[in-house]
Amino acid sequence: MAFIGTPLDTRNTFQSLAGKRFNGDGSTTAFTLDVAPSSTLDIEVFVGNVRQDPNSAYTLSGTTLTFTGAPPSGTNNIYVVHQAKSVGTIDPPATETIAKTFSGGVTMSGTTTHSGTLKVDTVSENSSGNGVAIDGVTLKDNGVVLGTGGINFPDSQTASADANTLDDYEEGSWTPTSASISFSSATGRYVKIGAQVTCWFQINFPSTSNSSDARVTGIPFNPVSQNGQGVLGNINNTDIADVRVSADSGNSFINLRNEAGAEKTNANLSSRNIRGMITYLQAAD
Repeated sequence: MAFIGTPLDTRNTFQSLAGKRFNGDGSTTAFTLDVAPSSTLDIEVFVGNVRQDPNSAYTLSGTTLTFTGAPPSGTNNIYVVHQAKSVGTIDPPATETIAKTFSGGVTMSGTTTHSGTLKVDTVSENSSGNGVAIDGVTLKDNGVVLGTGGINFPDSQTASADANTLDDYEEGSWTPTSASISFSSATGRYVKIGAQVTCWFQINFPSTSNSSDARVTGIPFNPVSQNGQGVLGNINNTDIADVRVSADSGNSFINLRNEAGAEKTNANLSSRNIRGMITYLQAAD
């Protein structure tokens, strides 16, 4: 005969009721069961075909059934029926492809592996003071603790309009050059934090009579509309005399000038060793 609807799942099994009989002797109150019930309500106890009150007639301790009063003498006049108990646990599937929503708390132990995007509103530490650790990075109320390595910013800055957001950090080397002469030697380092750029340099001018302005090109970032200012540490290991350094708006070079603002020429700095630094704001890309 054909049926309409979902067929019964015949794979599930159910445990049959189990029972145990005892002989009363008028004095014995404790009897041993084959299975330990979870509570007095998990069994039905009969004495002389009269069901006993589970709240007052007997108690349980493991597999020991103890009556408050000794049952009368009789053959198999005491019998216990176990209610159907659980036969196992239902384990979650190894793989779940259907979205699930949990409205309460979820407790997990061990390692949980997740692929894709994990979205949470709040992550709180379980033990006070330990913080929340994510792949070597610990988040605490008093800051971020890095176990190893550092904070990595992308090669191409993703600018933020938030004044309180640090959106870029970079450090490296640069090579000071000149459009009019070749330096005998030149080295440089820089650090960029947000829009602020600080450059250090050491330059050896050759012996030259070149009258072009002494300009140092090759700076890693162009300055913003406000001019940047810097200092010179020394010239030929002596005190600086009448030489100032600046980075002008829109220019891709550093100017070397006198106190009055006039450009120094390459000839003015012939055979000089100059060490200095300058800080300026980067122009928008």
